[in-house]
Amino acid sequence: MFLEELHFVEQHGFLQQDISTVINNLAVTYYQWGNIALAIDKYEKSVSMKKRQFNVDHMELSITLGNLAWSYLESGQLDQARCLSEEVLTIRKRKLPPSHPLLAEAMGRLS
Repeated sequence: MFLEELHFVEQHGFLQQDISTVINNLAVTYYQWGNIALAIDKYEKSVSMKKRQFNVDHMELSITLGNLAWSYLESGQLDQARCLSEEVLTIRKRKLPPSHPLLAEAMGRLS
């Protein structure tokens, strides 16, 4: 179903942001179904698109990076997970107040 939606979105000229959102949602679904390898593939594609769409410290990018980091952690790719978690923390420190729960989440992933 999501693949059909993605194909429709790509064919009908939707904005790049819409496509990256569909791909991100597809990654979430694969993750929830336990297919971490496919989730990682889709998160990586979504991150690549979002890096072209947004500036490097956009919160939407940090959320997708966090999801990718979590998927790397689940798959045992600890170095990649840590690297991305540090990137997420850097973005959130710039964008969020010190007491924000998303900042606390990013800090917790590195402890």
